[in-house]
Amino acid sequence: MTVKKILLILFIALLPFNAFALEGYGQIVNTTVIPDFALGVFPVGVWTEFGIRGLELIPKQETKLQSLVKTELQVRSLSQHPTTGEVINNINNVDLHYYVFLSEVTVNFAQSFYKSPTFNNNFLTLSGGLKMHWEQAFRAFNIFSDDKNNSVFDNTEFFPPNVSRYVGTPDLNGKGTLFTNSLDFGISIKDFYSSFSYNEGYYVNINMSLAPWFLLNNIPFLLDTYSDFIKFSVDGAYSKLVFQADFFGSVSGYLEDAFNYQYLSGSAIPKFAQSLSFNGSGLVFYNQIILNSLNFVIKSPEFLLEANHVSLIFKFNEGMAFGTINNTLTGDIGFDHLGSVGTELKVDLFNMFHFSISLDYVYDNVNTLTNGLKFGMGGYFAYYG
Repeated sequence: MTVKKILLILFIALLPFNAFALEGYGQIVNTTVIPDFALGVFPVGVWTEFGIRGLELIPKQETKLQSLVKTELQVRSLSQHPTTGEVINNINNVDLHYYVFLSEVTVNFAQSFYKSPTFNNNFLTLSGGLKMHWEQAFRAFNIFSDDKNNSVFDNTEFFPPNVSRYVGTPDLNGKGTLFTNSLDFGISIKDFYSSFSYNEGYYVNINMSLAPWFLLNNIPFLLDTYSDFIKFSVDGAYSKLVFQADFFGSVSGYLEDAFNYQYLSGSAIPKFAQSLSFNGSGLVFYNQIILNSLNFVIKSPEFLLEANHVSLIFKFNEGMAFGTINNTLTGDIGFDHLGSVGTELKVDLFNMFHFSISLDYVYDNVNTLTNGLKFGMGGYFAYYG
């Protein structure tokens, strides 16, 4: 079939949807940083979105056909023993860090229904798509360290010789290369307003990711890679504007309560699928996690530009991690409670430059060594489109 015939067929297929109104687009939706690289200032990852606008399968309701592309450098740490899956307490403070370079492509279709009653959002949206994830693990590097050659991969306690299949860390099988395909489905309900000054309203996202081994996730003849998991998650938030006063401009205060639930189970769960954590602790090995964060945010008036402001945030976090411990030989069952309170001062400039100082008190954590006061200070570049 010639190229002209293919274009003619596509044109005829799109005629009912007003093909002349369709337009392609591309944008950067996020950038990421890590503290161990370039002092956490320069981005090491970028998330981009490409798609088609103007496609309305239902009149006056948004239809999205899009591709999300993510490329990123991440720093990770062993939380489970690779050969047994036993949880690592790390009492001797051994360096367990390593780096991962990853690339992820999601082809997604989403259809919206109805407009929200208060803020005119797409109130109900159904989505589905295919996600392809590739990553390569390698030795951590630290240009300020005297011991630049030491690596967790050289530690025979965790990575004994002549072993290439790891129950506790299936993403590190073989040479640390992972390739995973998943089918993702989602439901979103949204009546939410977000601005530089305050947030108000609510949203709920329900998502399911299916990555069985037979979805080309076990191909030993090509790559020594293996994934097999199912993930179900619910996240949402409710925000309420408490006050807005005229004090050298508009000062806003709002209350926001955010909720997360995750169920994650399977015979081989890679690290990237374990997306929930608490204050950097390694609780992600539980197959069920519930987190709730209650924040009271005070935002200063804008200065110079609308995107410039200072935020004072009071944080109250509670959570539970429970159920079966994933990626183990024994399938142990456990429970942990999590809790912290804290405050954070944050400065945002031009919606790109972000600086913060935080002080938190962790009064209950899965790793008791991390309890107590925590002081944090950082700055980074990230654009949110």
